[in-house]
Amino acid sequence: MKLKLRRNQIYDLIVSSFSLPMATLLCGAYEDFDNYSGVLAFSIAGLCKLCLLRFYFISDSIWRFVAILDIKVILKFSISSSIACSIVLVSFFSYSQIILRLLVTDGLLISFLLMTARLFFTRNYRNLQSSKETSKQQSCVIIGAGNAGQQLYREIKNFAPKVYNIVYFIDDNKTLFNRLIFRTKVIGPISNLESIIKENRIDVAFIAIPSMSKKRRSKIIHECISLNIQVKTLPSLSDIIDDRVHFSEVRPINIEDILLRDEVCLNKNLVEKDIKDKVILVTGAGGSIGSQLCRQIVKFKPKTVLLFEICEYFAYKLEQELTDLEISTPFITIVGDVRNDSRVRDLIRTYRPSIIFHAAAYKHVPLMETNVSEAISNNICGTRVVARAASDYKVEKFILISSDKAVNPTNVMGASKRIAEIVCQQINEISQTKFIVLRFGNVIGSNGSVVPLFLKQIKLGGPVTVTHPEVTRYFMSISEACQLVLQAASQGNGGEIFVLDMGDPIKVRDLASKLIELAGLVPNDDIDIVYTGLRKGEKLYEELLADKETTLPTIHPKVKVAKARSLDPSLTPLIDNILNSITESCNRDDVRVQLQSIVPEYDYRNLGGALRPTEGYTGPLTNLN
Repeated sequence: MKLKLRRNQIYDLIVSSFSLPMATLLCGAYEDFDNYSGVLAFSIAGLCKLCLLRFYFISDSIWRFVAILDIKVILKFSISSSIACSIVLVSFFSYSQIILRLLVTDGLLISFLLMTARLFFTRNYRNLQSSKETSKQQSCVIIGAGNAGQQLYREIKNFAPKVYNIVYFIDDNKTLFNRLIFRTKVIGPISNLESIIKENRIDVAFIAIPSMSKKRRSKIIHECISLNIQVKTLPSLSDIIDDRVHFSEVRPINIEDILLRDEVCLNKNLVEKDIKDKVILVTGAGGSIGSQLCRQIVKFKPKTVLLFEICEYFAYKLEQELTDLEISTPFITIVGDVRNDSRVRDLIRTYRPSIIFHAAAYKHVPLMETNVSEAISNNICGTRVVARAASDYKVEKFILISSDKAVNPTNVMGASKRIAEIVCQQINEISQTKFIVLRFGNVIGSNGSVVPLFLKQIKLGGPVTVTHPEVTRYFMSISEACQLVLQAASQGNGGEIFVLDMGDPIKVRDLASKLIELAGLVPNDDIDIVYTGLRKGEKLYEELLADKETTLPTIHPKVKVAKARSLDPSLTPLIDNILNSITESCNRDDVRVQLQSIVPEYDYRNLGGALRPTEGYTGPLTNLN
């Protein structure tokens, strides 16, 4: 059998064999042992050391993984070898001070040589690995040297030290300039970001100022995207609890970060007073708006939340999500249809909700143009069924989630939502229940919205399809929309149409361009934007108010109340008629005429789809079909 020794084993053998002669030279006692007895004694002592070396498995340890336990074993070995050597030397020579000094020197020498070699090798190995890792690391800067930035630094060092190499903190506080935080230099101001990124070849920028306004955050994001570097951000201030920051909460930039919409300041005391210890019913609970409403509602400690949803999959999905959150609020999942009068009444009679958020609706404009009967049945009939049951059982509040498409509608979906508003206003006049209508625009990322479609098209390599170069829409995040719904609901007294501040309308082509840029691509270079023409029932722009409506301020700056025109009592039989006559086989145009008799501003003849992709567009015609 061929014996193969590793280099560390050879080193240990040499040190163990020759440490005693070396100690003799260091002590100047070579002449005292310069005879046959000395050579024999040293040989026997060396053999004992080799046996002890094997007994303690000293050479079996891997040097680059040396630990305190290895050091302890080496110390035990050196003590044992000194005792063995003392026995051998005393057997050949009488005890003397020179032997004691020799044994102490030998013990110290062998410990020093064995430990130093291992520690030196370990340090060099780690330095080598560190240099390799540094070459693979992404250079990054943390924008913000405050508490959030400092805590983020610690989190990165603890959880992702091999991924990110933090080069600088960047801040506007001049008192911190050129000072060190965790041995990392603070520079600034943030307005010099572009030059800092270019000079230091930065790969990633972390925005760690939770209180930063959306406008300034958006400017920084655009600047980073234009320089082709990644941008990651912390959650907003309201999402950071007890001023703690976790690296797991750092997320990539999304479209909501560049909408230039500042964070909603919710009057939590007012909302909690309205919801706490009450039974809350949410219809359409599995939809994008309904599910987010449920997530927001449970934060305010209601007695019970009733999740009413027609789609069993969405109901199950929401139920699992709320279960995983381990919330203390009980919730009950009910599968059912808002158009089923007996089912709805049984639900309300059994659980006696204090507040109903009616989010169940069909909202996809082109689909509802070809499924007219379903749009009317669900959006109008479903609303009236739930509203009447709420009134009969004296529910405290009924909140209808409406749409900007209900204003001067050009499509069936918008007209049906406007009639749903009228139904609620009519019942409010004769009921103890407070009926409140909330009207807002497009919600980013909701089911059926344009953003998921754009993201899918970008993922597939394009093109991204926009209906018209000048088409504009109001946008807000799901979280913001639902917070404002709760705010408006808590301050409503019944009969109001609340209009949420949607900010300025955004051109959909600009939204598409921003999404392409967020993917690290160049619009109309890497990904084309093509124009397909407005679809049936689609407007070039949306409105939040009708011509005869004006807004009045409320206690919240982002919630206005529309002063709507007075209702015509003769509308009731017209609504009854359209609901009674609607069938799958009915003529769509006849139904549209009936809708217009209730909503005169509904112009079903201007379906929007006739507008060509370039009509009304005065800008450059690049990439237009």
